[in-house]
Amino acid sequence: MEELTITSTFDITDDYGVDNLSSLKRLYFNNSDESVPPSDEWLPPTLQTLVVRSSKTLKSLPICQNLSSLQHLIIENCRELTSVAGVQDLNSLKELVITNCPKLQLSPYDPLPSSLHTVEVNGWKSLRSLALQNVSYLEKLIIQNCRDLTSVVGVQNLNSLKELIITNCPELQFGQDESLPSKLQDVHISDCWKLMLVTGLKNLTSLKSLVLERCPLLQISPDECLPCTPWHVKIRNCPRLREWCKRHQFQCNQVLSISCPRNFC
Repeated sequence: MEELTITSTFDITDDYGVDNLSSLKRLYFNNSDESVPPSDEWLPPTLQTLVVRSSKTLKSLPICQNLSSLQHLIIENCRELTSVAGVQDLNSLKELVITNCPKLQLSPYDPLPSSLHTVEVNGWKSLRSLALQNVSYLEKLIIQNCRDLTSVVGVQNLNSLKELIITNCPELQFGQDESLPSKLQDVHISDCWKLMLVTGLKNLTSLKSLVLERCPLLQISPDECLPCTPWHVKIRNCPRLREWCKRHQFQCNQVLSISCPRNFC
């Protein structure tokens, strides 16, 4: 057996036997208030994908340290979940998705695995700070609806990052030294009401899409000249960017689709 979906309560080891789980690669807990993962002792080291969805009773998710093959960890709509132990030890993890888990607590002393390629968090109400200093392979970062998030630490060290999406994080601010990494191709930042500064745009030689919306305090230094005009630019309701837009011949509050001349890149 390589894949198993659980939607009701039973003793998984009694029904299937530990021996039958030795080749399990994908495990899904879906849409059952009573169905929650058992203890971490039986989880097979062959597991590559673990998905936990829509549990109203789950408060703690133990992650076994011997899950050396786990690549995808997805946790969605677990509104009572407060802890996920051992994520930092998942050395093969490539994708981490946490959606609508408002009570989940993340210790700043437990760094995320350096192997991650994708991090997506949405509706994580208790998240105050996200530390990414050691995630050097990260290519995709999506942060949405984290209304108490104030900082994302280590953005400037994400040398492999290609896609950055941050929406509806009204308390978020970037420091002067937290510049955007140079390999970014897509940047989308919207509804970040306290965001005052974005730096590093002048280094984005591969930028294809730039979207900045509803960030009323956001300013970009005149020295931050884009090295290449993106194919798609959308800047709306960012009143302090008017001069910067004029410098680049962008029209605020309007979508622009622009071909980048070869001699301009």
